[in-house]
Parts: sequence; structure tokens; C-alpha cells
Amino acid sequence: MTIRCASYTCKPFRNHRSRFLLLFFLAVFISMFTFGPVYSAEVTLAWDRNAETNVKGYKVYYGTTSRDYNLFIDVGDTTSWTVPDLNEGATYYFAATAYNDSQPPAESTYSDEVSKTFCSYTLSTTNQNFTASGGTGTVNVATQTGCSWTASSGAGWLTITSTTGGAVSYSVAENTSTTSRTAGSTIAGKVFTVTQAGATASYTITASAGTGGAISPAGTVSVTQGANQSFTITPSTGYSIANVTVDGSSVGAVSSYTFNSVAASHTISATFAANTYTITASAGTGGSISPAGTVSVTQGANQSFTITPNAGYRVSRVLVDGTSVGAVSSYTFNSLAANHTIRATFTRCTYSVSPTRATLPASGATGTATVTTQTGCSWTASSNASWLTITSGNSGTGSGTVAGSAAPNTSTTSRSTTMTVAGRTITVTQLGN
Repeated sequence: MTIRCASYTCKPFRNHRSRFLLLFFLAVFISMFTFGPVYSAEVTLAWDRNAETNVKGYKVYYGTTSRDYNLFIDVGDTTSWTVPDLNEGATYYFAATAYNDSQPPAESTYSDEVSKTFCSYTLSTTNQNFTASGGTGTVNVATQTGCSWTASSGAGWLTITSTTGGAVSYSVAENTSTTSRTAGSTIAGKVFTVTQAGATASYTITASAGTGGAISPAGTVSVTQGANQSFTITPSTGYSIANVTVDGSSVGAVSSYTFNSVAASHTISATFAANTYTITASAGTGGSISPAGTVSVTQGANQSFTITPNAGYRVSRVLVDGTSVGAVSSYTFNSLAANHTIRATFTRCTYSVSPTRATLPASGATGTATVTTQTGCSWTASSNASWLTITSGNSGTGSGTVAGSAAPNTSTTSRSTTMTVAGRTITVTQLGN
């Protein structure tokens, strides 16, 4: 209704009131975007214009106690006004007066009073952090009964899943990027911020091993950035670690290696060598051993040696790692698994021949000579004349017999020759015919 006064000489406008219209939707909408530290609400009021032609303007009175207004605004000649800087959670009372252009101006009584209670909203938390894997969460909204509110997300990866019973449930999607991200949701006019960490980068370490051993773990190993990764290198039986290379550079014949605080992809490779052992072979005076010297042999392999006495010598004994294995002419190390020594010693042979002289008839004859010597002592037999032939026993080892045959002597003169048997001389004389 309008404000009216019959005469400006009376106490102006005391019995006439102006009607107010409270625009709730504007107050609620604007309060959601006001961020002052104390005030966060406002209200827009509207009223009927007075019919008097000399009305100059209007004043809006307000306060937190009914009919006890401690604040006012001279709004001029307008019939609506937005009152700012009102406290959330408080109830305000409003009334208006009209004043004319007299000097001093005459002012009407208060209009009808209207009131507005402003809702206040509090969030249980205003921010939350999440790992790259994402997750879910809940924000509780505290407000007065009857106060409505809404919630909206500020990013596609932050989803509002429900708004029930004063609580906002939300979900955060996995962050597959290595970059962190932040998004804000608006809940009951308040900003709720979610910060999500970026995905942790991962790298690969390719591990391989050659013949003769293994590396563990093997193949392509995925390692999270900043983590450590260890590898164990194990040789097979009969092998040893030859070398380990990391990214192509040798780190030595190590049995383990650790990549610390991994920040790039790498390679690690192990090589192995068959174990080898040495056999030291030697021979004393009077013979030889073959092969001689230091002989390198792969683990598990066999190695043979031949012992040969010189002429006039025999094998005395063969020592393997200092222990005699007899007067053998050969020796084999089987399935080698350690270092060894082998040494051969020799003794000069002694020979005796019987008979040392023989006389044969002119018609020819056969005969034998006996060689006596030690086992292993070799010897030979030869004739120094064509008419005296060695028929058996041209050579031998140890004691033996030499057989010979003399051709008929057609001359009337006797003849003589010699046989050399085991280095000894046998004189043979054949009578003339």
C-alpha cells in the first residue's frame, strides 16, 4: 500500500505505511558469491511508490531487533534497493519511510515490517588430498533447518555421487598423468578443493645372463620412479662370474647389483666363464712328460699325460699331487675339479747279455742270446754283417730273447762279426768250409 499524508504541517507520514516485497531468490543467489570475512548475505527490497507528487525519496531502516532499527540507508527516489553486508545465520527486520521536498523534509512513519533469516553454511572440511589412484570422500554440510543448498563439481574427474542427509559424497578418478591436478566443487556456496597427486612414473630394467649362470629377477623389470631395484647374479656349477655390465659399462665380476633411486630405464647383463684348473707337469733326468709345464684344464674335463723314458732309462715312479701312482707310462686326470701336479722320475737301466761270444759251423746255424734288464727298460738288437740275420727280438722292453741265423760259409776261411744287443756286443765267429 502507498504512503500518504494529508498535510506536511503535521508530523509527516506517521499514519501511513508503505508495502514491502522481499526478493528471496536474489538474496540467496547473491550470497553464494559473496566472500567477505564477516558479511556474506544481502537482500533486495521493493515497495509501492507513494501517490503524492512531492515525495522526494525513501529511507530503508533495518536491524536485528524488531522495530528497533539501528541502521538506515537513504536510497533516494527509487522503489527497490539491495541491502548488502548482512551476516549469515542472523535474522534482520526491515521497514521503509518516505520523505518529501520540504525544508526540512517531512518523513513518514515506518512501513509494515518484513524480516528475513539468512541461512549459514559450514563444511566439515574445505579441502582434501588424494593419491593418483583416486578414491571417494564425504563432506558434511551444517546449516539451519529449512535451508537449502546445492553441490556442483568443477572438473570431470571429480564427481558428485550423492547429496543426502546433509552430506555430499564424491568420487575422484584415477590420475594417469604424472602431473598433479586440483579442482574445486561448490557446496552450499562454499568452495571445496580437491588436490590429486600425479601418477608416479615407472621405468624398466632389462636383465639378461649368458651361458653358465643366471640373473634374478630376469627379463624386463618395471620399477617405480625413486625406488631401488636389486639383482642377484649366480653362476652354474663349474662356472664363475666373468663380468657384469650396467648400461654397457663394466661394474666387475660382482654377485649382486642395486639400482638406487631409479629415474631412468637401464640394462644389466651378466656373463660367465667355465672354471679352469691347472696341472703342473714335470719330468726328471732321463725322460719326458707330455704335455709338460702348466696345463690349463676346464672344470669337469679330462686330461691325460704320457711319460716317456729316454734310451737307457726307465720310469722310476710317477707322483700325482706328491703321491706315487707307480712306474706308469701314462696317467689321466678325470672330471677335473681342482689344481694338481704330476711328476715323473727316471732311473738308468742296466743290461746283461748272454752269451757274449758264439762259434758257428760253416754249414750255418741258428742261435739265441738272452737280454736281462729291469721292467720298462727298452733295448734293440742289430747285426753288423749281412750273413748274420736277426730273426726275432729286434727290440724289446724288459728281459727278452734275441734269435739269429747265420748263412753257410762257402769259404775255407772262417769269418767273424758282432751283434749289438741292448748296447752290449756279442762276437760271432763262423768256421770256414
